[in-house]
Amino acid sequence: FKIAQMTVKTIQKDRNDESFELFYEAVEGFRKKHDSFTEEAAVPRKRHRPNKITNYGSSLTTHHPTTPKEVYKPMYLEALDMAINTITDRFDQEDFKTQICLEQMLLKACQGDLSDSLI
Repeated sequence: FKIAQMTVKTIQKDRNDESFELFYEAVEGFRKKHDSFTEEAAVPRKRHRPNKITNYGSSLTTHHPTTPKEVYKPMYLEALDMAINTITDRFDQEDFKTQICLEQMLLKACQGDLSDSLI
């Protein structure tokens, strides 16, 4: 359980611009080293909204990324958030806490520590 908490804290520390830059540069370096692995990151083409939407809400503005980093940063943050939430959901359950207490009780019993703290 403590390892899961430490993992979540580490992932949360990596949820910043500097960590994203390091990750992006590492991936880009791998791509350049293995050129045949994948092609260079590119910005998706700008798509126009349908006339229905444009005429209905002409004040709506959409953000179009101008660099590949702007495309991949939200994906990076979403992946980290998903990892944090998955780990937290998995280890923050009442049944899991009960299993931990039972495991501790069995370990202490096996070691011969049959004190009143087990009850």
